[in-house]
Amino acid sequence: MSHIPAVQVRLDMINGMFDLDEPTTLFMKFARSKISDLAKELVDAAPSTVDVGRLIATIDALQAAKDVVCAAAILGKETDSRKKRKAAEVDAPEASAVAVDEGDENTEDDAEKKD
Repeated sequence: MSHIPAVQVRLDMINGMFDLDEPTTLFMKFARSKISDLAKELVDAAPSTVDVGRLIATIDALQAAKDVVCAAAILGKETDSRKKRKAAEVDAPEASAVAVDEGDENTEDDAEKKD
């Protein structure tokens, strides 16, 4: 299953080995900051009668939400980067094929001149 691009990028997320651009990094920082602020505000505003277990579950859900939004940013950026790399790889053989064809023509011309 690791040959499936959507699976591979998620496997790569475990290692966190991505070259993220500044807009993606800033978005992730923004999301973490906002979710953190919300969690703190909820805890600070909670009355003494709040069910602590459910408050903890709420904080855990906010943590999960933070993970999802950061994963969305990483997956989007990395998928875009991989598509661009793949397109460049597809274009590169065409460029070298043109160079080979041109080289073959020159070789034939040179051979005719020598005859």
